[in-house]
Amino acid sequence: MLNGSNGTSQGGVALLVDFENLVLSAGGGREADCAALLALAGGYGPVRVANVYADWRTRTMRDYPDGIHGLGVEFVQVLGRRRGRVLKNAVDVRMAVDAVELVRDVPGIGVYVIVSGDRDFVEVVQALKRHGKTVVGVARRGAVGAELVGVCDRFVYYESMEARVGARAVPAPAGPLRALVRGGRAAKCAARRMLRVREGSDGGAPTGAGVRADAPTVAVGGRRAIGWGWFEWAREQLASGAVAANEDGGWLHRIDDEAFAVVPDCFEEWAAREGVAVTTAKNRVHRLRLHRRQRRGGVMGDRFHAALGDGRKARGMLFPGGLLWGDEEPEIGRGRLV
Repeated sequence: MLNGSNGTSQGGVALLVDFENLVLSAGGGREADCAALLALAGGYGPVRVANVYADWRTRTMRDYPDGIHGLGVEFVQVLGRRRGRVLKNAVDVRMAVDAVELVRDVPGIGVYVIVSGDRDFVEVVQALKRHGKTVVGVARRGAVGAELVGVCDRFVYYESMEARVGARAVPAPAGPLRALVRGGRAAKCAARRMLRVREGSDGGAPTGAGVRADAPTVAVGGRRAIGWGWFEWAREQLASGAVAANEDGGWLHRIDDEAFAVVPDCFEEWAAREGVAVTTAKNRVHRLRLHRRQRRGGVMGDRFHAALGDGRKARGMLFPGGLLWGDEEPEIGRGRLV
């Protein structure tokens, strides 16, 4: 169920993607942009579950996980009998079962974004709606029947979604998704593009002033996803004024377009809140691979040295600035990398 005031679900969103169908329905082209799907789902609220389904062992699918695992999605392996190139029934059945189990196990989820054009989901959509859930369907034009389009509360054609999000369909394992995994300046550009999403009016976007799809909210699910909690906590601290960028003695500083987080200071409070060691907290964020890395002496490392505006010399990690402050960018501080 959506909040009428802002078009989002406070209880969260479940994103279920028939990834193999999405790729093969492109007419043989190996294009699929998981970042755009996550951004779309994030427009309806915080994404609590993000599952992508396929037979990941096949030649067609096996390269994709390397390119998108940094987004924190859950890869669901599905085996089944093939009819030509399409794995029929197995993925659909598994997605349907997972959707029903989520209604039972995570009743707070109010919005289900189902990426599939298979008419078998008509009954699943109807069942979800009977439980008071809002269902958003996504599929390629020409790969979905009118019945499924009609039964969904909102339906978004994949091509229209890409145009609104500004995403670029890319062949695995290259493109912005790979850039997010590798880090560096390419990651900063890719993350900024995700963070500045604005839903348009066509294809069933949320009503109202528009909802930004923040990467720390949308990229969840899977064993690496727990690190996103730090980004969400940091953004809450910034929004409330508990943390300010470029503050004397503070752990967050803007250097050019990037966020410099003093380590271990930046993880201490969140680690205490989570009841884990500071090193564990840092490792959770590290696994997301969204920080910048550099090569020194032939070894790749993630620590940078900076001379901060308050006169301190500190070691820390560099992140795309938008991951922490979104569009409300602080002034560039007086700090610099050394």
